Amino acid sequence: MNTGAFVTFLQNRINGEYSRAEILEMVNNAQNEILSKECALVRIIPDPYVHTGSASYTGHTSSNASGAGSFTVNETIAATVPTSGFLLVTESAVTTKYEYVSYSGSVFTLANGVTLSSSYTSSATATVDAFELIASGALFSSIANRTTQWDIRKVQRVYAFASDDSRYLSYGGADINSYRPDVMKNANSYDWEVSVDAVESQEPDSKDAKIIFWRENAPGVTTADYMAEAYRWPDQLTVETVAITIPARFHTNLLYYAVLKDIEYEEYGSADRPMQLYDKYLKEFLDEVNRGATTEQRQTLPNW
Repeated sequence: MNTGAFVTFLQNRINGEYSRAEILEMVNNAQNEILSKECALVRIIPDPYVHTGSASYTGHTSSNASGAGSFTVNETIAATVPTSGFLLVTESAVTTKYEYVSYSGSVFTLANGVTLSSSYTSSATATVDAFELIASGALFSSIANRTTQWDIRKVQRVYAFASDDSRYLSYGGADINSYRPDVMKNANSYDWEVSVDAVESQEPDSKDAKIIFWRENAPGVTTADYMAEAYRWPDQLTVETVAITIPARFHTNLLYYAVLKDIEYEEYGSADRPMQLYDKYLKEFLDEVNRGATTEQRQTLPNW
């Protein structure tokens, strides 16, 4: 059923105790909870490329005053730089890290609430951090396509294709004897597991999911070597015209009991029966939607 019909369905079963707007918010929260698992419905297909395009620039002579919400460089910012990420600005041997959310021409626009803590001169250098990436600004559907953007919730893994055992990544190769090896070869497969840490997003539209390469293992500057298994937030149900992502056959069981358990827990401090049914239908749901959704979702093996 559509979103409006499901809100009506719920309203009739809870005796009209909540407004339609309140019910819609409950449904949205329940759907976010259900799809927080590694669910094929919200996996980005095919697996996107991870752009680690770093670059260094010199500060503009007079445009970077303390308190400014942007950082201007003398050069034109390269198109391979991630569309959002972190800028390391160094002057007089002091380095400060700033989050940027976009760039155009020679100007990096800083994140909301982020301003320059000092005034910078032309002796400052600004380097795009290749080790810590904002996932939504570094994941793209192809090597060349830099327009596709998703609201990334989590990155489950980062990997690199290898055409044979002697294939090394462009940034210097796989040191498997390292204390913290950069990549691990998967037996009987064509990919290498890349050693990264991933920070999951805390809420929709926050753009706070991250990919963090270990500092011992420089990721280099590349738009072609890495792919990611990544999951997005579902479309948020801000109005009843936004479609529910969960398939209709799970609306009156899984989604219904997900909302009901939250209501009962809030009102009575316990929701044993709805929770049991929720767990039952959640298992059925994940088994169904994830059936067969494994490696065939990866990118086609690139031509080296």
